[in-house]
Amino acid sequence: MSRNDRTFGQQGDMPDFNDLTVNNPNYATLYREALAYARFEFNNAELKQQMERWCELNDHDWDWYRSAPDWKFLTVGKIAWVTNNGGELSEETQAWFNKEIIKIRKSVDVAPIEEDLTEELTAKQRAVIQYVNLYSRIDQIWYNNRKTPEVIQEQVDKLLRTYNPSINMLKKLYKHYHEEYMLAVKSIKEPSIHDTVMPLMAVNNLLAARTGNASAVINSKKIRTAKTQKKANAVKSKSIDMEWGLVGVDPGLVVGARGAIAFNAKTRVLWIYNAASEQGLDLSTSNIIGYDQAQSWGKTIRKPKEMLTETNMSSAKRAGIVFGEYVKGKRHEPTGRLNKDTVLIKVF
Repeated sequence: MSRNDRTFGQQGDMPDFNDLTVNNPNYATLYREALAYARFEFNNAELKQQMERWCELNDHDWDWYRSAPDWKFLTVGKIAWVTNNGGELSEETQAWFNKEIIKIRKSVDVAPIEEDLTEELTAKQRAVIQYVNLYSRIDQIWYNNRKTPEVIQEQVDKLLRTYNPSINMLKKLYKHYHEEYMLAVKSIKEPSIHDTVMPLMAVNNLLAARTGNASAVINSKKIRTAKTQKKANAVKSKSIDMEWGLVGVDPGLVVGARGAIAFNAKTRVLWIYNAASEQGLDLSTSNIIGYDQAQSWGKTIRKPKEMLTETNMSSAKRAGIVFGEYVKGKRHEPTGRLNKDTVLIKVF
């Protein structure tokens, strides 16, 4: 049985390239499924071969890319495979593909890399390999669990904790998936929206939370204790909310933090907590404690999806100004309560 005749469990059947036309209303979903199929089917060396085939079919000089290492073709090789079989590319994808193959060509021109000398890779090259490996793993996670966003959040979170990428790497991953998510929102329509947009939203928001709380994550490693972990485990907060497009952060980050933002998805009340002392906030059962009663408050948000996913909350001061001064509504007295309807979306 040949490769093209086989089926592959979770990644689906061999795509029908006749359907991969930009005029097909389901094009975005079919295109992503084709890439997912290729991800499981081909290793890096085989994807490089797909790029060689693309050069042959498009009268392109393969010598420009021949000496580049296999891992550089992880994504462009999949796209090349699609076009090699007659699939069409959207304008955005074609532009991205063109830009990436130029990058590969320039990298070879500047510093040819022998594939058997990977132990001599520079720190920058190792970072690129880690980045490619991480987003490949994340792609596998969201595709395999696209019907269960909660599982996506848990597995991606576990992956990031295991590999502990740098802040810059997290930001690069966030930029990549934010672009993927916005492209999906722009191009995909019902009934397949939940198959693509929702999983990408879960990844996008988790990485947004991770990058936005990068300093808090670093600080938490210094003070994380069994006692802190026990407090975090006692919290009953919501890890992900698909209606409003929010992913929660680790409640343990609250301990010692200067501030925190939580959102009750049921009542639509956004809570902003500022610490009363230099000791910072703390947790008691499923409640935030140690906050300044006068400087902490809640406010009902009328358009949570837009406000909470598009507002820049890079600092506690900025969040306080945006939601305190520019969002109309009565302030509610703080309760500190976290429950199954509340997403802890930000820690400072």
